[in-house]
Amino acid sequence: MKTIATSFRTFLFILCLTAATCYAQNETPAYGAANDIGLRLGGYSGITYRHFWEKNNGMELSLLGWIPSGGSILSAMWEYRIPLPNRFSLYAGAGLFAGNAYAHDVYYYQYGDRVYYGTAGQPFVGLEGVLGAEYSIPTTPLSIGLDLRPRMFDFIYPYSWDAGLNIRYHF
Repeated sequence: MKTIATSFRTFLFILCLTAATCYAQNETPAYGAANDIGLRLGGYSGITYRHFWEKNNGMELSLLGWIPSGGSILSAMWEYRIPLPNRFSLYAGAGLFAGNAYAHDVYYYQYGDRVYYGTAGQPFVGLEGVLGAEYSIPTTPLSIGLDLRPRMFDFIYPYSWDAGLNIRYHF
């Protein structure tokens, strides 16, 4: 639990630093909003933040959790957005992630009359990609989208696919 709290504090610090940098630049791309924050619901669910510093080039930071294992992922990706007609857009990107999973190595030990149970966390790092589609809802600063994220883990897990639904607020 301590690792998740530390990861979350680090993510919030990076998010605040990125937001301050974005407002200091005061640039908005020709298409869409420069910043958006939202929720991702899928295999890994959590908070996402995106900033586009050029018309179609940007970055995404995500703090995601996987409910079955109690693990979490902190990821940073570069993204390229392709605007389509009728308020649709496609995006693709790649980046790095680091995380911790707690589903493995359940252990217990006995001290006197008491028995203690716990799990040993398994840290992992890897490469991550994203391919998604998004629709900006007219007359609101909201969008909804679907994405697919393949992840290449270190030697512990060879790969993993994750699909998710995104709801984002643009500002």
